[in-house]
Amino acid sequence: MQDVIQQATTWYTLPLTILVGLLAIYWLLAIFGAISSDALDFDIDSGGGDLDLDADADVDADHSFDAHHDSGGIGLAVLRFLNFGQVPGMVVISVLVFTMWLLSMIGNFVFNLAGAALVAILIFAVALIVGALLTKALTLPLIPVFRSLNNHGDTHEAIVGRECRVRSGSVTAESGQAEVDREGASFLINVRVAPGREALSKGDLALVVDHDEANQFYLIKSLEQIN
Repeated sequence: MQDVIQQATTWYTLPLTILVGLLAIYWLLAIFGAISSDALDFDIDSGGGDLDLDADADVDADHSFDAHHDSGGIGLAVLRFLNFGQVPGMVVISVLVFTMWLLSMIGNFVFNLAGAALVAILIFAVALIVGALLTKALTLPLIPVFRSLNNHGDTHEAIVGRECRVRSGSVTAESGQAEVDREGASFLINVRVAPGREALSKGDLALVVDHDEANQFYLIKSLEQIN
């Protein structure tokens, strides 16, 4: 155990160790409902060069960045290779960071007990490449799971008409997330209220009344407004 702690806190492994710790805190907060499990999540539009970042930790913000590259450019090609857009971004990042950390720990323990900087840099580069390949392989089986949960194909009709509970800090005409129960599983969907409608608060119950195919969000209405 002492060797593990020592290896995890060396200068060449410490940055990855800190990232692993931050991700662990993120997932613990998500599990206990302190933040949405889609907080700080990334979505890639598979049809073009737009990269969307949705952040929700009781404060919602939607940002859209135009990549201005043909076919998304190298950066988006790398993200697509890692299955961003098909698997939630934070899942991909978590797998990549943990895999790199584990490979770096093992690599330096086996090949770099002396702590040579050049060897550490080489091991980091190898950990990055191998970690990316492993991330691709490990997240590949998750694609059909999240494709279903993210309501692709014919599942939109199954969501419309269902009750949901607001999970973000609020739901406005610009941003928001809600939780829907379907077939024994609960998952988050991006939601909005109609323009001019009063914003909903975290914990409010609402009804999913429509789906915006173009912008990929659901329109919801407070159950109090319906009743």
